[in-house]
Amino acid sequence: MASTPTEEAYTALDRAYRHFNQCLFAGRLPNCMFTLHNKGPLVLGTVSPNRFVDRIGTVTHQLTVNPAYLVSRDLLSTLSTLVHEQVHIQQIEFGRPTRRGYHNREWGKMMKRVGLYPSATGQPGGAEVGEMMSHYIVEGGPFHVAARQLIASGFAFNWFEARAVPPRPGTPRPAGGPAPFDLGAEPATGVATERRRPSVAAPTQVPPADRKPEIADTVIPPSPAETRAPATRSGTRTKFACPTAGCRTVAWASSRVALLCGEHAVPLVPVLPRTRRTAPNVIACGDTPASAPARKAL
Repeated sequence: MASTPTEEAYTALDRAYRHFNQCLFAGRLPNCMFTLHNKGPLVLGTVSPNRFVDRIGTVTHQLTVNPAYLVSRDLLSTLSTLVHEQVHIQQIEFGRPTRRGYHNREWGKMMKRVGLYPSATGQPGGAEVGEMMSHYIVEGGPFHVAARQLIASGFAFNWFEARAVPPRPGTPRPAGGPAPFDLGAEPATGVATERRRPSVAAPTQVPPADRKPEIADTVIPPSPAETRAPATRSGTRTKFACPTAGCRTVAWASSRVALLCGEHAVPLVPVLPRTRRTAPNVIACGDTPASAPARKAL
């Protein structure tokens, strides 16, 4: 009997999680609940502590992966996102996480032990602690070796978010559906390239106060210039929101000002008006070899 798409997608995630759990964490990490969900153009993955419980009271963490990036990034980089989130679970279970969504020094040390170097920019020299962190792969490190072993065994992700998959030649597009985004060819150097930068909308749902917040990781933190809204008519105001998952900070101001979230110290981004459905805005993001890390995250 042929396997279903659900079985294929989630079995692959579970297989990778178990492999890295044995190779990098001595099998100490608990099993978790996987979900595939696009939480926004800047989020690669999140961990939500104690999000699920069964009928007898067993609690487990939720690990979410953005399916839009399973195809637009190379497999080694996607697997590093999974391990990035596993390090969060390791800290939840055996360490001392600090305030909501903050990547502290203890987390950074755990990342280095598995061969992922924390960096806010995804490149050497970036800040090693803070909100919405990234990382780069240490060549020859524990993760690099373990991931190469898994890939050599024939491991692959077979299901992706449709709007992120380059269309096959001659494949008809479903009537009324969004046009697939053409990722184009990667440069000879393997350095990630961005075809179009998406706008960021405010979160539409906020976790209840009694639920622990998600730990979100981003692809490329927005620069101050990118947080400015398009110019508006005199006398009108633009809505701004914090891009941090679960944060409810919003503000209305002139489109020409630059604002910061007081809680997370990150630039507020403009919430653009909803328009008719068009071709989706996604980031075409590949990664460099581990010897020349690319900008990416977790």
